[in-house]
Amino acid sequence: MFGIDDWHRRITGHCGLVLLFLSAPPADAHPHSWIDVRVEVMLDSNGAISGLELYWLFDEWYTVYIAEEFTESALAPTEYLNSLARQNLANLAEYDYFTKVMINGDPVGIKDVTTFDTGLSDERLWLTFDVLLDRPVDPQAQTVSYKVYDPTYYIEILHIEENPVTFSGAGAHDCAAEVVDANPGFEAVALASALDITQTGGDHLGELFAQTVKVSCR
Repeated sequence: MFGIDDWHRRITGHCGLVLLFLSAPPADAHPHSWIDVRVEVMLDSNGAISGLELYWLFDEWYTVYIAEEFTESALAPTEYLNSLARQNLANLAEYDYFTKVMINGDPVGIKDVTTFDTGLSDERLWLTFDVLLDRPVDPQAQTVSYKVYDPTYYIEILHIEENPVTFSGAGAHDCAAEVVDANPGFEAVALASALDITQTGGDHLGELFAQTVKVSCR
């Protein structure tokens, strides 16, 4: 089991192995791993936002490594993946699960994740989990947005193109989301391009490349 720094190191240490299975150029600049994300905005009985359900779809490189690990493990694949997900989520707690929710421009607190599921689909590892806000937020009275990103930009997280954001709960049909792509400056792009797989650009580089999702309800 490992934290996010170990996650980075394990991907680093097995790039050679993965390249045997995948035809891809060497990862000589950040990012070095990729996650596709789909988000469901959860509304409570009053139409307030209570949290986000995130669906992460990991890249083939990471999936190949994890598949090899659970093949060699004494645990059954489902048991291994659930244990891995539980530990990874515990380690991601200090990073707010790579999720930043903003209310009127200010970050809102996030509760510890207790609900999750994981598995393999079309030869890719997936993880879904609920990120609950520490208080419900009225999307009609307040400006709501969120970002999902790795602060170091070692991992790039982008929303899927088809139905990237959905809504559930009271008033879901009256809500909409706009995914705004990042527009990093030249210096940020140059820094990311110069970082090899063993280097870091600090804990603020990732936000410069993060998509912003604006949520509104009427």
